[in-house]
Amino acid sequence: MCIQICILGPTEYVNTFPENPGWLYGYSPFREIQVLIDGKLAGVSWPFPLLFTGGVDPGLWRPIVGIDAFDLPSFDVDVTPWLPLLCDGKLHNFSLKVVSFDTSASGNIGSVGENWWVTGAVFIWLDEHGNQTRGSAIESKIPSTVFSFYPQVSSVTSNGTSTNTSLYFKLTAHRSLSISSTIVTSAGPKIVAWSQSLSFQNIQNMTDLGLNQSLSQLTAGSYSDSFSGIETTYSYPINLYSSYIIAPSLATLSSVFALIDRSLITKRVDIISSLSGTKMGSQSLATRQSAESRYYWNETIVEGTAADTGETEQWFSNSGHSSLGKDGMTEFSRHLKEVDGAIVFDHEAWSMIQVPSTSPLPYVEGEPTV
Repeated sequence: MCIQICILGPTEYVNTFPENPGWLYGYSPFREIQVLIDGKLAGVSWPFPLLFTGGVDPGLWRPIVGIDAFDLPSFDVDVTPWLPLLCDGKLHNFSLKVVSFDTSASGNIGSVGENWWVTGAVFIWLDEHGNQTRGSAIESKIPSTVFSFYPQVSSVTSNGTSTNTSLYFKLTAHRSLSISSTIVTSAGPKIVAWSQSLSFQNIQNMTDLGLNQSLSQLTAGSYSDSFSGIETTYSYPINLYSSYIIAPSLATLSSVFALIDRSLITKRVDIISSLSGTKMGSQSLATRQSAESRYYWNETIVEGTAADTGETEQWFSNSGHSSLGKDGMTEFSRHLKEVDGAIVFDHEAWSMIQVPSTSPLPYVEGEPTV
């Protein structure tokens, strides 16, 4: 799966700035990928916000690319609690569904358009001696996602004509779910469960017909599976500011200035690796990118100019399993910085480093507070 939608707005506001048509996109910044078994929800993912190598500002990602841009992440859902159903000798259907926030839809759950590609795999472990797994009824607690949405449009009136000047909104979402059952294998009865807790917040402020955009988003959550006994936690903060100057003539240089500060922080157990016996225990990873860039283009210059400037700094710190390290080491870190496309600092170590927290955006005068 992939995602680059954190700066999208709710569909009903795509025409907030009619003087600048096509600048705003809909379907909201919220995404949920659902795993369903026979149409019933088995687990979800609120994914990490990827920024690809042309995202926001093409001048940003050279030579340091965005986090996970070349390694699209996957997520695990433990469907062991569903074995009493899946082992009944009948055909069953696994499906994936992607949904968004939509104020006009039932339960505020809407579609996402056509540009989402998802795929999945089911991993199966057989019991010893061909024993058929049995189990009790499946118990599920899956309340609907709770949304809160606060929009504010500011406008000015001149000569009887009203013109929108800014769009501000805050969107939050929370949900939890748990699924459990008792299965009986050759080792005897065992209570198995899958539980998740997720939260999401996206705050955006758009001015100058949407050409100036500031964003602060945080996706966080946790889940626990049937076997590891360890709770996985994750946090994906991102703060972003972009300002476009669009030239009146195609032959004249336009520009974009961008600031991005974001992190990926996880403490997790790889369920598949744990069950296959290749890894044991938890893995902790923290990485942060802080970048700024000014990029120029026109109708003939699409790859930037000599006037382009930018710098990106990234911290990466990982601890995990001996199979990941050098000579049995379980830790690795890297800290590097580029300025105007050249690496000016790069340090690697077989030990962890302190990764600074993502910094908030500066307050903009007149910005609403909620």
